[in-house]
Amino acid sequence: MEDGKQYIRWNQQWSVGVDSLDDDHKKLIGIINQIIGLYASKSEERHLRSAISKLMKYTGTHLKNEEQFLESIGYPQIQQHKEVHLRLMYDVLAAKAKLLNSHYDGTSTEELKRFLVDKWLVEHIQQGDQDYARFLRENSLKHAL
Repeated sequence: MEDGKQYIRWNQQWSVGVDSLDDDHKKLIGIINQIIGLYASKSEERHLRSAISKLMKYTGTHLKNEEQFLESIGYPQIQQHKEVHLRLMYDVLAAKAKLLNSHYDGTSTEELKRFLVDKWLVEHIQQGDQDYARFLRENSLKHAL
């Protein structure tokens, strides 16, 4: 099964200032840690498939929640943010296919970790989501989520 190790730890600097969305991000990081751990320990493929499916499902839920929130606050860059979400989902689907076809045949744990960290932490949370967090702060918006 998984090794329980935290490959990625939540950093308060990643907070968007909306508790429910921060909680989503923390849960996604937990799922990513699970996938990396399963891959590192070369767990049975069914466990890896299950974790990847969980990531896909929760990613969709989170992105929907985030888009609804951004619409509710009148975020002016909502269309661009939705486009980033579409690219992110495509990248996650591509990673899923690669992982499930690799059968642990050379795709290193570090390569997997780099992909998940680069796509999630850098592109999604640290860049894209920090744009709307700045919008919230600059406009002194109260957030109800």
